[in-house]
Amino acid sequence: MVGDALHLALCDFPRTNVESSVHLSRIGGNNLASEAAGEPDRKRAFYGGVWSYDSEHFDFRHSHFLHAICYTIPIRLINNSMIKGKTCICDCCEHVDAVRIGEIVPDIAFRVYHKDNDIKMRLGDFKGRWLILFFYPADFTFVCPTELEDMANHYDGFLKEGAEVVSVSTDSVYVHKAWRDASPSIKKIQFPMASDRTHELSHAFGVHIENEGNSLRGSFIIDSDGILQSYEVNADGIGRNAEELLRKFQAAKFVHDNGNKVCPANWHPGDDTLQPGLDLVGKI
Repeated sequence: MVGDALHLALCDFPRTNVESSVHLSRIGGNNLASEAAGEPDRKRAFYGGVWSYDSEHFDFRHSHFLHAICYTIPIRLINNSMIKGKTCICDCCEHVDAVRIGEIVPDIAFRVYHKDNDIKMRLGDFKGRWLILFFYPADFTFVCPTELEDMANHYDGFLKEGAEVVSVSTDSVYVHKAWRDASPSIKKIQFPMASDRTHELSHAFGVHIENEGNSLRGSFIIDSDGILQSYEVNADGIGRNAEELLRKFQAAKFVHDNGNKVCPANWHPGDDTLQPGLDLVGKI
């Protein structure tokens, strides 16, 4: 248990509400999300609990959770840890708040099916190179194999530019293998296929569909420093374009490597770029 937690116990409903903008985490039923404190009716509907508050401490009281907890947390601990990426007071839950542009992505561990092997990886393993996380709803579906085949056809282009591609769904590595064995389209895949059975990755990137256990179609471009530079999220029925994703990655990489220049609309490698300054104002 973190820091100044005073005790751990099953508890009843809390007695008072909270007036605060601090984000606290919801835990239970393999269902993680962040909620702003001060919404007692929604909280009671979701999980039968709110938080009592005074000027220095939150009194955490959860019920109907996988683990019910009741302890006091200094405000400084919440301000210094939870809001800045530490998303739960307990040690068993992390990274509930979705990562934003310009933020370092959390170092989450996961398993992949790759080259007929079950391999453990972490997002931190890709520091020093670019990473494309390619979330899709599920194996053995319809739009998904067309997207993944498109990514497979452009995989060499990503590698040439210094990026790895990792596809992600909530299926197990065994289902990934079975799909690759069965599908002509998926047989083309040479990049790792991640299993997000815990939903930790899809929660961290804000693409988890709570009532289905799947993810939205999300593409995330992460730079060599582990910072999120670009993302696109589509509804399930809208397939993506791997060529356009490669173009956006190339633009993001150019800007990363040439900080005083920016890429205009529909920029491709070799095209003219812009150098922002007062001399350009009103002339474009």
